[in-house]
Amino acid sequence: MSAIIALTMAGLRSRGRAGTAVLLLVLVIAATGLTAGVSVARGGEGRLDDLAERTNVPDVVVQARGLPAEPTAATPSTAATAATASPSATAATAAARDGAATLAGVPGVRAVAGPQQVVDGELVTGSGPADLESAEVAAVDDPDQVVGASQVTAGRWLDGPGELVVERSAATHLGLVPGSAVTLRTSGGADVPFTVVGTATDLTDCAFPDCDPIRMFASSSGARRLDPTGTASSTRYLLDAAPGTDPEELAGRLQRDHPDLAGWTNTWPDTRGDILVASRIFGRFVSAFGVFLLVACAIVIAGTMTIRVIRQRREIAMLGAVGCRPREIVAALVGEHLVLGLAAAAAGWVLGSLVSPLLDLGAAPLAGRPAPVWSVADLLLTAGVLSLVLVIATISPAVRAARAPVTEALRDSPSVGRLWSRGPATRVPARLSLLGLGPLATRPARTGLSTLAVVVAVVGLIVTGGFLRIVESAATDPFQTGSPWDVTVSVQASDSAPAQSAEAAQSAESTKSAEAAQSAEATRIGSVVRSAPGVASWYAEADRPANLGGETVLARAFDGGPPAYQVGAGRLPLGAGEVAVGYGLVADHGLKVGSTVAFEVAGATHTARVVGWYRTTEDTGDILLLPMAELRRTEPGAVARVFRLTAGPSVSPAALADQLSEAVGDDVPLELQDSSTEGLAMVRTAMLSIAGLVAAVALVNLLSTLLAGNRENGRALGVLGALGLTPRQLVGQGAVAGAALGVLGLAVGIPLGLLCFRVLSDLVSASIGMGPGYGNGPGLGVLLGLVVTPLACAAAGGLAARVLAARPVSHLLRWD
Repeated sequence: MSAIIALTMAGLRSRGRAGTAVLLLVLVIAATGLTAGVSVARGGEGRLDDLAERTNVPDVVVQARGLPAEPTAATPSTAATAATASPSATAATAAARDGAATLAGVPGVRAVAGPQQVVDGELVTGSGPADLESAEVAAVDDPDQVVGASQVTAGRWLDGPGELVVERSAATHLGLVPGSAVTLRTSGGADVPFTVVGTATDLTDCAFPDCDPIRMFASSSGARRLDPTGTASSTRYLLDAAPGTDPEELAGRLQRDHPDLAGWTNTWPDTRGDILVASRIFGRFVSAFGVFLLVACAIVIAGTMTIRVIRQRREIAMLGAVGCRPREIVAALVGEHLVLGLAAAAAGWVLGSLVSPLLDLGAAPLAGRPAPVWSVADLLLTAGVLSLVLVIATISPAVRAARAPVTEALRDSPSVGRLWSRGPATRVPARLSLLGLGPLATRPARTGLSTLAVVVAVVGLIVTGGFLRIVESAATDPFQTGSPWDVTVSVQASDSAPAQSAEAAQSAESTKSAEAAQSAEATRIGSVVRSAPGVASWYAEADRPANLGGETVLARAFDGGPPAYQVGAGRLPLGAGEVAVGYGLVADHGLKVGSTVAFEVAGATHTARVVGWYRTTEDTGDILLLPMAELRRTEPGAVARVFRLTAGPSVSPAALADQLSEAVGDDVPLELQDSSTEGLAMVRTAMLSIAGLVAAVALVNLLSTLLAGNRENGRALGVLGALGLTPRQLVGQGAVAGAALGVLGLAVGIPLGLLCFRVLSDLVSASIGMGPGYGNGPGLGVLLGLVVTPLACAAAGGLAARVLAARPVSHLLRWD
């Protein structure tokens, strides 16, 4: 053991500094990618689950229809309001209390928080018709409720009717801080001023803007400023499920048994998956490129060992001559790389742990940016993977070097291989051999390593280019990700439930009048949309919660159109009895084109034939898409209150939004599709940096291998120089050899890269609901850019030859 340690330390001291630095750099970056990828892939799961436990996250959120809730705590202002409340409001409040008691008695429900009044409105962000953001204001006087408690992250909690607390991710995205003045627009078009006094956590849905509307909190009196009569409000209950109760099954049972209360449900498992999906996808991408860099490391290490065998074959032979056993020599060579690998693993672990919080795209908006997590498990994993790669890449050339005959190793120029490699060498025509192609066939293993380095770079560039194209097209063209519209015009809905007591008859009549008025408004807006110039296409939609196999999914009924979704297979539905599904339902429920699916909407059963699946990232593809005629089979009065429009080629979406605002009125909610690339800079920089690193590593490895090959063939170059070849001609030989390696690398790397891109793209797109076959590859520009690969390889070959051609012939032939 002492001899092995002494040989290892001697080998480390004798290594070339430049080669060691390159190898260490690649290993450190690979270790950084592995550590960061594993950490990002966890996506803040631990912090998110810790926050969920501390706040007793609601397992099921129930949105009851049209039942204004009583105050959650009595304050002087809310007490005065209650004292002057109308009989209908009092009856509705009693019904809300009865709803909480009903939910508390459902088997599997351990605790209920609420009722909470929820008012829909819009946050005014500018002066234009599209400068509005959908907002949802919940009346919560006491943040420390038994289920779904909110933790203040900045400022303080509410203390008056003119104050708001904003959910953390929305406040960060919109730049709202304590003291910010905001204006909320009610469903009737009135503007109500508020002051933001704090930000707080809320886990009833995922982060804004991935999930909207903006979630806000107001006092009970503050909510009544937005909806004095209660006709535009709904009621929310937060449910804590008993141990062993499946939240999805509980939500489905509530919708089936209590459709008047469970008008809409959301579960924590579904919300948690939505929060973490971005981190998981990006983490897998970073991890995949970390593994990709490890492959590059293996190639670099194998090339490095080849170079060391060439440079130190005499020293290795002398070690054997003085009594060192082959296994000691092999152990020393492997030990050198293990020492470098462990040092790189430690450095990469530190860097990866520091970088990973910056790449946290999941829990950070809701739970805050985390501090670096120094996970010993990550360090051991990184060190283990790097050590395995290093041993595999080192062991074979080390064994060959240690077992080489002393007489062979002491030759100035090793003989041509005795096996199949001699055959290809003899078949190279003499003129091509003079061009430098002979040594490529003479040393097939080394040629393979050099070609593999080029292949790795080509594959990395193709995969990176393809993913960049997908990410940028998804950001700039929302049609690609399941949002086939430019402008949305909405009718504020008040989905009223039937009155639950005789005393609420007056409230029921008021609700029916409100519904009739909103239906008339929907008809008016639909007429404007159909006749508006500049509209290329339009459709309307109405969303309902549906129960599919005991799980809550989204049922989306559309009128007009059909929507311009990207269809993966089959077609979109045309009439009653047909349904299309998002790919998430294909993957999760095994639905396929031609099968029959049964689902429930508001307690009524629908049976339809699946005629196709389409691509969408909303709800990770867990969506049933059906024509309005199918919904009206059980809900005759169903009206679509959201209109989606696409601008024609001669008008911009912004101009269409202005035109529609004038036609339907300023008080009608209108939203312009966001197609900005904000937030892509980090992803683009990371991907381009990794691709550039892979290309640089491949080029350096190729240069090192070609230089080693030229050194080994130094005697042949000396003979050619003695026969009259000029240094320029010798450099030309090296350039031709390098270009040949580049062409061979392209021939293998392009089809392999396209295959790798398709496999990785399908894995990622399937996990977010887009389904396989999404994305068109890196584009013609990237493929044309790869044409420079042979030129870069030729330059590397010429440079390697120039180093040796500049030496005197007497030096190259010093042993003859």
